[in-house]
Order: sequence, then C-alpha cells, then structure tokens
Amino acid sequence: MNEVRGSALLFTDDPRVKAAVAEAGFVPQVAGVCSVEVPCLREETYTLVVTDGTTGRETLAYLRGLSGSRRRALFVVAVTAQGPSGDRFAAWSESADLVVTPDDLPNLRRLAADGLREKQEFYRRFEELRREAKGRLGAHA
Repeated sequence: MNEVRGSALLFTDDPRVKAAVAEAGFVPQVAGVCSVEVPCLREETYTLVVTDGTTGRETLAYLRGLSGSRRRALFVVAVTAQGPSGDRFAAWSESADLVVTPDDLPNLRRLAADGLREKQEFYRRFEELRREAKGRLGAHA
C-alpha cells in the first residue's frame, strides 16, 4: 500500500493518468467538465492538479489567475506529448510545475516526488530571504 501524499484533481479522464496518480500515492478525484469543476480549486485543498492536452489550456489559464500563495500550494502536472518529461522550460511554457509524457506515466511517482521537493525547497528559501530582506528594511526605516 502506498503512503498517501495528498489529493489530486485530474482534468483528464485517461485511466492511465488516474492509475499513475494513485500509484504515486495521491488520492485521485476526476473533475467533470472543466468550466464547472475549476471553482473547487478555490474551496478544496489539493496537492496535485493534473491536466492533459484536451482540458489543459482552460485549466492552466484559470490557475494563472489564482493568488500567488494559492498557486504555490498546488503542484501542477501537464501530461503532454510535447517535450521530454521533466523539461523545466516546457513546464514553464505550459504554466505547470512538471510536464510528463504519456509514455513516462509509470515514472510519475519519482518525477512528482522530486518536483514537489524542489518546489518546496525553492519556496522555503524564498520565504527565508523575504523575511531577511523585510527585517533589514525595517531596521533602516
């Protein structure tokens, strides 16, 4: 039995994606129609959001409009045939945290764990530097 790492909202009905997300330790919830289900991202706490080429554009456009703190709390995976899995530039251009090709779905557990760890470390350090800078500015004000 896998350790549960959190819940995942899937904007795809591909059974391979659902199986890979479950195998990676997330509890998958398949969203219905994108335009109806997206508001639940404001109300529910998901660790992972997974899109595909069909619904991805609408979902990613919505995510760009979330507050910075809310968006940072989500790890967004775009399942796409474009570019190699783990390509940071491809993820950035998709407004996602990680891109995974359909052929690489069996590796989602490792890819998501590595990506989540990197993102958490980045924002942990970002917050440290922000507090440090705020303290310095406050001391000189």
